Amino acid sequence: MTTVGLVKETSIYLFSTSNLSGQITNADTEWKSQILYNVPDMIVDDEDIEYIEYCVNNAQIPVSFYTINDTNNRMSIYYPNTPTTVNYDLDYGNYNTTYYIQQMNLITPVGMVITLNTYNSKFTFTYTQPFTLLGTSSQHKVCGFLGNISAVLSGGSYVLNCPRVCNFLSLPRVIIRCDELSSNQVVGGDNGNNILVCIPNNSRPNGMITYDNTNNQMFLFSKPTLSRFVISFTDDYGNLLNFNGVISYFSLQFNIYRTFKEKVPSFKSILSTVNLETLKRVQETKQNKKIIANTQI
Repeated sequence: MTTVGLVKETSIYLFSTSNLSGQITNADTEWKSQILYNVPDMIVDDEDIEYIEYCVNNAQIPVSFYTINDTNNRMSIYYPNTPTTVNYDLDYGNYNTTYYIQQMNLITPVGMVITLNTYNSKFTFTYTQPFTLLGTSSQHKVCGFLGNISAVLSGGSYVLNCPRVCNFLSLPRVIIRCDELSSNQVVGGDNGNNILVCIPNNSRPNGMITYDNTNNQMFLFSKPTLSRFVISFTDDYGNLLNFNGVISYFSLQFNIYRTFKEKVPSFKSILSTVNLETLKRVQETKQNKKIIANTQI
């Protein structure tokens, strides 16, 4: 066979995070953020394949995950007079500053007061005895501090001013990952190469994030086959998201480039061609004989 060029084949596969589309592997299946898919012979080992490109073609992701969740709901406070460390866990949900203060006042000791400076968006904690907000608190980014920070005596009370602004913004982007599909995308200090796409959160809580690969960004598929893979929806740090039972949708596109080869004619086609040529010559001979005979007459 003679190689002529490459032929492009495009396949688009539609998926969702429902248990009808794949197997949800989250410990709590209501999270719907890690799903195992089985697609037999999705990509097969074929010597005619030169290379394969892939991408997340589009996605529709619900903003049903909470601003306060399992990754940022704990405040750890150390009381040196006791001495004890107490963990205060907020219920999961979408918080603003007012609701945060209300809920923290319900779970922290009587006499601890939390206020917000509306001009600089920083919290102040006031209490009747010494205390330290610990840097191990998962709330530190929400509350506005980093590392251990201790209250100082002021006017008969112990006062702690958070050095940073509070942050109740929703997750800025959603990362779709797949270990079976590797790319060269890296997010922050994440050294993994399993990122398929980083999708900006362009919606509000209880809305829908929509994504389309409008710039047609593709990645090379580096494995010979694919039929079983796991898709994960995470934050920048690899934490699985909790979609609270709401389904996401996405599609994967594969562009397969095959070598196009000119086929050698089969024996049957050669024989057919020979027979046609022979028949043509016989017919031409008969026609010539008729012309000669007519001339002689």
